[in-house]
Parts: sequence; structure tokens; C-alpha cells
Amino acid sequence: MKLVSMGMNVSINCSFCRNMPESTEHLYFQCSCINRIWVAVMGKMQRRNVSQDNAVEWGRIYTNAGNKKESERAFSVVLKSFISSVWRERNNRLFNPSNAKTDVNFKRWIMEEIRDSLRQLTFAIDPGLSAAFVRI
Repeated sequence: MKLVSMGMNVSINCSFCRNMPESTEHLYFQCSCINRIWVAVMGKMQRRNVSQDNAVEWGRIYTNAGNKKESERAFSVVLKSFISSVWRERNNRLFNPSNAKTDVNFKRWIMEEIRDSLRQLTFAIDPGLSAAFVRI
């Protein structure tokens, strides 16, 4: 972990599963705790074909957000919100562990973050999509 190499006194293990050394690859593509939330998010998006370990698809969707039809742009917003929320909670667990969310609260918070991001879209989306992220 880069922080350890900089002399910071933090665990090298993943902040979520605590089973493996943390890396970006592990956090977003291999961590079982994050995978459970990813599966729930994709279920609400009705997109079960985009697996957690498909980095190529993630990258394509993330970088081409402005060039997509509205449903793809909505998915891109969900993906960006998911990535950002995971990273913020990871930092929270590392630097402010007494304020870390439980796994259940983290899942609820991520769903709320995604819902709020979808509500900010300037184009029309299926109203049921943002509503889906309210129900856990």
C-alpha cells in the first residue's frame, strides 16, 4: 500500500474484507464485501451482465459517459457514484475508524449516494430507477 511506503501507520489489509492486502485492483475488482454491494447495485439497475471483475467494461463506461444515450449515461453516473462512495468510505475507515459505517449502513449509504446522483441528472430517466435505490 502506498500509504505504508510513505511512512504512515495504517494496515496494509483491505479496509472492507480485511483478508487481502489492499490495492485498487483488490478494492474494486476482488473484494468480497464490495462485490456484494456491486451485485445489489447492478440488480437495481437490472444489469447483471456487468460483473465486478470486468475492468475493461468499467473503463469504457466511465470514460465515454458524455457520448452515450441516456440509459448508458445514467449507468455511468451510477458507476462513478459507486466508485467515489467506496473510495470515501475506504478513506474514512483508514483515517477515522471510529466513524466508519457498518457494512449494512455502508450499503444503505451507497444506495442513497447513487439515488441522489441520479436525481441530479439533467435528462429524463425512468423515475423508477432512482426510486429503486431507496429500497434496500
